[in-house]
Amino acid sequence: MEEKFPKLADGVVKNPRALRKLLSQAQKTKTTLSANKAAPFTVESLFEDTDFQAMLKREDFEAMCKDMFAGLTQPIEKALAEANLTVADINFVEVVGGAWRVPMVQDILKKYFADAGNAMPLGQHLNGEEAAAMGAALVAANFSSSFRVKKIFFSDLTAHSYAVQVTALDGSWEKNLTTLYPVGAPLGGKKKLSFNLEEDFMVKLFEDDILVSEYTVSGLKDLLDGKWKEYNTTGAPKISVSVTLETSGIIEVKQPVATVEELYWVNVTKEKPKPNITLPKNASNATNETGEVQDQVFPDREP
Repeated sequence: MEEKFPKLADGVVKNPRALRKLLSQAQKTKTTLSANKAAPFTVESLFEDTDFQAMLKREDFEAMCKDMFAGLTQPIEKALAEANLTVADINFVEVVGGAWRVPMVQDILKKYFADAGNAMPLGQHLNGEEAAAMGAALVAANFSSSFRVKKIFFSDLTAHSYAVQVTALDGSWEKNLTTLYPVGAPLGGKKKLSFNLEEDFMVKLFEDDILVSEYTVSGLKDLLDGKWKEYNTTGAPKISVSVTLETSGIIEVKQPVATVEELYWVNVTKEKPKPNITLPKNASNATNETGEVQDQVFPDREP
């Protein structure tokens, strides 16, 4: 762009409509270069009624994407490390996603496994574009009550670790960082964090040791100095914070709950137990006017 239209290059970069046209044509040209060694790159009326035309070679495209290709094997190494496996433990590879059709991607993957002493062909048994979408739709249908599909029992795991830390609003103190969901924890869990406090505080949420969110809990001190002051509490309130990891992978900190214990005395009067009299069968009772048992008569018994 800068070589053919140096005067228009800055305007194209700042124009969202022109950038969308470039992105659309780039995707089409990338697909063509997967099969051909060269492909035209044409955009009509790109900017200010100016057409853009160029011929792009596969080697030029690979040179533009060399930084992306350099990190292609990093997700593989990370996955193997988290699973405590090595390349030698892999016996089959299936590629999904449209990017696997790029010849350079296939060459890098084949070379990666070959250099590790575990050369193997790349499996291409699934539809690269539709496999992930179909799998996501099937999982969603399993969780929905609106669709009737064959039940699939599986456990989806989190690829990140989540931890929380309770601190003072002014940063004067902080509690230890507590990991609630380590890497590999099943989704759909619920954990509760309990502690005693008498002042407002903040809950910090970390994902892979990176702070992602802060939650301020206020009003606790005003409640203790106001409404709860008239009660004979036994100590600091017990604070419970629930942290849920949804099946969608979204983590959420629920509203904290404060609980206090009140100490008070209660006078209990012990009642005298009533006598429990059991009469044998065929026995009759002789009672006085007050209803008290006077005697028991056992008929047909000799003295």
